[in-house]
Amino acid sequence: MPIHTLLLDADGVIQRPAAHWDATWRALLPESRRTDRDLRAFFTDIWAAELPALSGACDISEALAGVLEKWDCLASAKQCLDAWTLIDVQHDVLRVIDELRGAGLAVHLATNQQAALRRAQRGEAERSRTVASACAAPQRSHSRNADNQQAHRAAFMSETLGYRRRFEREYYSCRIGAAKPSRAYFQHILDDLACKPESVLFVDDVAANVEAARQLGIHAVQHHLDAGLERFVQHLAQFGIEVLRD
Repeated sequence: MPIHTLLLDADGVIQRPAAHWDATWRALLPESRRTDRDLRAFFTDIWAAELPALSGACDISEALAGVLEKWDCLASAKQCLDAWTLIDVQHDVLRVIDELRGAGLAVHLATNQQAALRRAQRGEAERSRTVASACAAPQRSHSRNADNQQAHRAAFMSETLGYRRRFEREYYSCRIGAAKPSRAYFQHILDDLACKPESVLFVDDVAANVEAARQLGIHAVQHHLDAGLERFVQHLAQFGIEVLRD
């Protein structure tokens, strides 16, 4: 069956951390704890705190607050969230996306991003019901206003970076209630698009995500933008998706 739908990961495929990413995060640490080793350990704690927020199961701001306290940081969770938006978009890849969409291919964004839950005037019990509901019956991910979540980085990518205009639909894990590499994440997309897995190609830089997609019958390839645009185009060509090159 021909490929009718292309799913693209964000980080590592169409975007990367900005050049001053490390310096910005390092500056959030106390002056006495800014060695390269400290920074690596800090990131390890940050990524661990982020994991449950990727599926919307917790508030990333609260999770970050615990890490900042552990590291005796004076920085706020808001400063961390802002640092997460230091993104360099790969415009050559975006031009390929524009060409493919112009040729009639459905191209969607499929990315893990963390959530910040809006809990004003809500008790803890209501919070639990809200999260459980989001996991059991996810919001349509291309809806612009999820009623129980505000995804800080996802909103930045969608609005400021312009992905809402670039992609036909955007599938942010925090809005779905499941994150890659879970089966639920990919099944949600297939159900939402009402398409057969064999008509879909998924590109991601993480091997576990690629394998998870394949388990559902989705065509999938592992690719990191460091391999270059030519390699990306070659991957697409292997599945019959041709890109015109100057």
